[in-house]
Amino acid sequence: MFVEQHTLVNFFGTGWSSVMPFNDRQTIIEGLGYMILSFFMFFGMYISYNSTKIKYDPNKARTYLILGAILLLTGLLGSNYLMSLKRAAMMGG
Repeated sequence: MFVEQHTLVNFFGTGWSSVMPFNDRQTIIEGLGYMILSFFMFFGMYISYNSTKIKYDPNKARTYLILGAILLLTGLLGSNYLMSLKRAAMMGG
């Protein structure tokens, strides 16, 4: 059994980050973050899909569509940000 000593919290000069600088490993915080962002993307697509089923209330349909788009973009941009943190941690900076 191999036991490797790695810190789960890395210092990047500008603050603390809980991103592990390895492709094949992640911290619990990373996993929870990706899970929440994936839920945002899923529910964003689901709400946007449901907005197409509303026939007689255009304001409600527009609200659902905008809310779905915001959730979808939040999930995509958040995932991109977490991936850029992971990339920066792997590069050592």
